[in-house]
Amino acid sequence: MNTDSILSELTEEEYYEAIRNVIPMESLMVESTETQPEGNIKPMANMSWAFNNLGPNDGGHFSGKFTSRSKFRITVVQWATDSNKAPDVHYTLVNRNYFGKPVLISGRFTHTNTTAEIWNVPPGTYQVMVTNLNDFAISGNGYIDAIIY
Repeated sequence: MNTDSILSELTEEEYYEAIRNVIPMESLMVESTETQPEGNIKPMANMSWAFNNLGPNDGGHFSGKFTSRSKFRITVVQWATDSNKAPDVHYTLVNRNYFGKPVLISGRFTHTNTTAEIWNVPPGTYQVMVTNLNDFAISGNGYIDAIIY
């Protein structure tokens, strides 16, 4: 069990039940962007993370904690660690009382990043859970920032 997670307050049985019962209710296929306009570069994100060699049975990688503001943009790069395969990865906002709808990002992004938006997040403190949906190890990094509207 990952002890750096907000979910670490759960018993081991509750934790593994939560991980086993994640059901993607909504996913989003996104396209890569060849260039990023300077205005899109965020010097300060709510939270950033990196993961290396995350295996298919590793139970997820968790970011640090951040506070919700209702709507977020998640920006990632991701790749298969030992091949040129295009991985499928779930990014999910979680805390002890909330398991968000996973955002599916499919593709190999190494020299460019890709983004997706997460809406209607209840107030609270969250982590991003990265889940490898493949039968091979993956690596990557990303950040999440609030969209003020």
